[in-house]
Amino acid sequence: MCSSDLGGTPVDKKVGHNYFRIAAEKGDFDSQYIWSQILIHGINQPADPAAAVPLLKFMIRRGNTRGNYLMGYLQEHGKGMKVDLVAAAKNYQIAVRRGWGPAEHALGNLYAEGKGVAKDQVKAMSYLKKAVKHRQALAAYDIGRLVPFQLQKSPCTHKCVLIGRIPQIRPP
Repeated sequence: MCSSDLGGTPVDKKVGHNYFRIAAEKGDFDSQYIWSQILIHGINQPADPAAAVPLLKFMIRRGNTRGNYLMGYLQEHGKGMKVDLVAAAKNYQIAVRRGWGPAEHALGNLYAEGKGVAKDQVKAMSYLKKAVKHRQALAAYDIGRLVPFQLQKSPCTHKCVLIGRIPQIRPP
């Protein structure tokens, strides 16, 4: 995006990052989340997930739900630390109890795949449906992967057939 798109002065990304860093250090929850995302994913700077870990621990101690979610993400994917799926699931569960949609999506996938938790398709479906209600669009795709299981697990009284991945009910 250039300055003419914004209708004002040119945007200096280093200055913007500095504002987020300072606000995060002063305790602003939203800035902590954004600054940790910048560190983890390398937004307009080199990624340094390990540098985000102390900030995430601070966020978690202060009760910032997004800190639990991001710590779970790092633990699940081994960014800035060793892979620890059990710890990732625990962090996601804390964020889920506080109603954080991305954590519901992530935890649903862990249950679907049996990573860090016992494989449980029913719990997976439940968490993914909650994630969809919290506007996590990709969770709907993951639900589609589990639909055949649902048809096998709870047969309906109608004559159901599976067309592609979408259950269709034939008229009587």
